[in-house]
Amino acid sequence: MSPSRSIAIVGAGCSGALAALHLLRNQRPARVHLIEPRSIAGTGLAYSTHCLQHLLNVPARCMSVSSAAPQDFVEWLKHDTGSPVDPDAFVPRASFGRYVSDRLETVRRQARPKSVLVRHSAEVLDIERCKERAVLHLSDGSGIEADAVVLALGNAQPRRLPFFPRAGTNPMFCESAWQPEALTPPDPDSPVVLIGSGLTAVDAFIGLRANGHRGIIHMISRRGLLPQPHARSTKSCTLSVPLESRTLRELLRELRNRAHRAEQSGSNWRDVIGSLRGATNDLWLGLTPRDRERFYRHLKPYWDVHRHRMAPEVAAVVENARRAGTLHVHAGRIQRILDCPDKVKIEVRLRSQEAVTLCAQRVINCTGSEQDYRRVDSQLLRSLLRKGWLQSNPQGIGIRAAENGKILPWLYTIGPMRIGGLLETTAVPEIREQAAALAKTLLEAPARDLLFPTAAQFSVGAFSQ
Repeated sequence: MSPSRSIAIVGAGCSGALAALHLLRNQRPARVHLIEPRSIAGTGLAYSTHCLQHLLNVPARCMSVSSAAPQDFVEWLKHDTGSPVDPDAFVPRASFGRYVSDRLETVRRQARPKSVLVRHSAEVLDIERCKERAVLHLSDGSGIEADAVVLALGNAQPRRLPFFPRAGTNPMFCESAWQPEALTPPDPDSPVVLIGSGLTAVDAFIGLRANGHRGIIHMISRRGLLPQPHARSTKSCTLSVPLESRTLRELLRELRNRAHRAEQSGSNWRDVIGSLRGATNDLWLGLTPRDRERFYRHLKPYWDVHRHRMAPEVAAVVENARRAGTLHVHAGRIQRILDCPDKVKIEVRLRSQEAVTLCAQRVINCTGSEQDYRRVDSQLLRSLLRKGWLQSNPQGIGIRAAENGKILPWLYTIGPMRIGGLLETTAVPEIREQAAALAKTLLEAPARDLLFPTAAQFSVGAFSQ
């Protein structure tokens, strides 16, 4: 038997757990170090919620850990619940987190003794190189040596808003919807303001209501866009988009035309968006840097609300609340926030140029995860950026990597950290494919391909795609 290769995975959310799972499934022996402060692997920020009203925003049939077994998650749900599950159901996100954790544990047992999974309940503070090995320094004082390292840090905390006070100084301000007690305000009848109107804000709204909150909820975002709801089409759509390079303007025009034709033929625009799924990243890579910048500046909010949609049950709750007047969505910019003794006053300039003042006893940052990793509060990221081992994409979004996730010959990344270089890289279908390809690259490539480059190779050229 060939000697096992040692792989360290930094982060054990969905991305890290799937990377470990596919490494252990590979026929080549491996010693996989999975490093994460939390005790449960596979959940991360998205799937660690305990709120059963937080649903997946895609049907269960799309969420298996391997594309080779597309019904695996549905079969797992059937075994877990003891009854058949509709493959088109939008199930609680917590169920998917438990599924990933369970499948990782099953693969861990099956892989022994050929391959071994070693869990480390700690945080990686720094990485150094020593001859041909990576040395990871952990928060518990220990160290790990590895042939290769995979950064699977997942979704970062949201960017700190400039008009918020210093973290922890005022309980009326919550830096994130996921911080403890953020969704349980002391007074269930008090008004709450959510900064943002995307899926994070929808999660916060659903979580507040699930926790017994009854007061008015305001969402504020620049465009006031809510995610669109999922809907089952009445007619199959098999549209496709040619993969040759096209301008952003041409792609947008073609997408609108196809959506219009789909609606006329009895299908709908959702099927057109779905038909792009396998081609989106190829189309993205075919755009010029200038077109990618234009997309982020002008189109991304509109793409997001059509591409990343709400489960029908969640959309119904949101729509009912809007009709009842208990949820208000405002399109505008916050001018300033006044901190009063018993409430917060938020002055907003609406897109109509009207000025409004909202009062609340809790303000929650729901702007979504920070995608500029230079701004993320991480000792490890600061160190790797300072050494020049990491660079941001030209848009300042995500970490620059090759198409296979390679940053350096021994350093790779997977999942949300690849945003910007890829457009589709945060959903399970894309992450599981990245994990399978990464396992093959790391375990089947000759060992010399993972050697550390010389000091001269730590240059901008080493990051070219």
